[in-house]
Amino acid sequence: MTAPSRPPLPMDKHPFEVLEHIVAELDRPKDLLALALSSRTFPDIIIPHYIEFRDIRCDPHRTTLWNSLAARPHLAARIRRLELIPEYAEAAGLRPPNIKRKPIIPGQFADMPLNQSELRDVDGKKTDECFLALAAAVKEMCGLVRFRWERNHTCSPTLGSVFASLIESGAPIKELGADLFDDNHGGWPRRLFGKFINEIWCFSNLTKVSVEVGQKDGLAPIPEQGRKITQMLIARCPSIQELNINFCDRPAFDELLEDGHWPMLTRLTIGERAIPYYNNYIHATMYSVRMRHFLKRHDNIECLCLKGKDALWPGALQEAPMDADCEVLLLETKMLRSCVAQIQHGFSPGLIKHKHLPKLERLSITVSDITPYVDGILELTHLTHLEGVHEIIDTHSQGLALLEKLAILPKLTYIKVTVNGQFRWVTLERDQGGHYTGVWHVTRKTEVRGENLRSTEWGGYRRLLFD
Repeated sequence: MTAPSRPPLPMDKHPFEVLEHIVAELDRPKDLLALALSSRTFPDIIIPHYIEFRDIRCDPHRTTLWNSLAARPHLAARIRRLELIPEYAEAAGLRPPNIKRKPIIPGQFADMPLNQSELRDVDGKKTDECFLALAAAVKEMCGLVRFRWERNHTCSPTLGSVFASLIESGAPIKELGADLFDDNHGGWPRRLFGKFINEIWCFSNLTKVSVEVGQKDGLAPIPEQGRKITQMLIARCPSIQELNINFCDRPAFDELLEDGHWPMLTRLTIGERAIPYYNNYIHATMYSVRMRHFLKRHDNIECLCLKGKDALWPGALQEAPMDADCEVLLLETKMLRSCVAQIQHGFSPGLIKHKHLPKLERLSITVSDITPYVDGILELTHLTHLEGVHEIIDTHSQGLALLEKLAILPKLTYIKVTVNGQFRWVTLERDQGGHYTGVWHVTRKTEVRGENLRSTEWGGYRRLLFD
């Protein structure tokens, strides 16, 4: 005879260690909140000690916050996402507040003021103090899965200690964003910046990566600034899904195109500093072949943003003949849903066709005259957003005629055109059957925010900041 089964043990009867282990497995605050509301047992654990220590987004100059976290390693270990952004511009009214950039600070530390004198640091001493305090706190953040450093007003030699602590913590970092800028502030020797750039890339198994390295106007690029980045991505990060690269190092970029292979890559952004300007037709053709083969290997890419002016046709020599190999860079990316690229003069209009881009929903192209490409665009039946139509529609009948012609596309809703002398998004109004009514209006601000009409973000790299 089988013994009767025991009823499940009520949650409040489980040992505290078991309950805490359950809570520790949840990363997102919304999941923690849902669990807290599901039982009277969990709120006392989650609300004061966990839910406020999953995400932190603030200025790296909050020295008091970092000192407090370093002194409480059990709290620092609960942080999953750390995003370091400059707060001074918004605090001083130099930039309007952005809800997506709003600082996120644990409630018990929210009253710690941001010392703006540290932000206006001239000799770098206070910045060094801040970064060393930050490094001590990061060392205790062993649960981090995302780390983002957005360009701040200055760099410092002690910034290397922050990345060293990140690696030393043993945190399972999956998402890494680093926007580094060499402004030679505080007299930081450029050789030290170059040494720093080449020593911090010791991560592995990353899935989302955004790396930008820039320098102040007039400063030459740091030699080989992208070599270590490229080697890290190729050798130790086979599962990359989203990638944003923007550094000035042609050999490293060529190596990335030639040897990079990430089967799970779905979003790719290549910045203007990464895409070289070629004044040699042979070198330009070699770049085009590498890019075509790279895209062929990555046929799962859904969002592609090529910011450089020579991204698609890099010949840059008007007298150079068009080469067939240089003309078919996108033919293998049939999963593509959004594309941002400049198209050079003479690029074949035949590139933009449904058979080449059957799933394309968003297209941003930079051309002086879009007319030769209209027939191809009209084959993109899934298209919802189109940027690159410079025609004036409020005073020119030719512009209105083009707008009506494009409106034949059944899903096209947003087009960027010239209205009142300004390049603006307009919304096409349709009836219940989806037919264009002949009426359009300038896209409202709420629509712009909701539809993400900032085409430079369609590649997805900003998701590392704000998703």
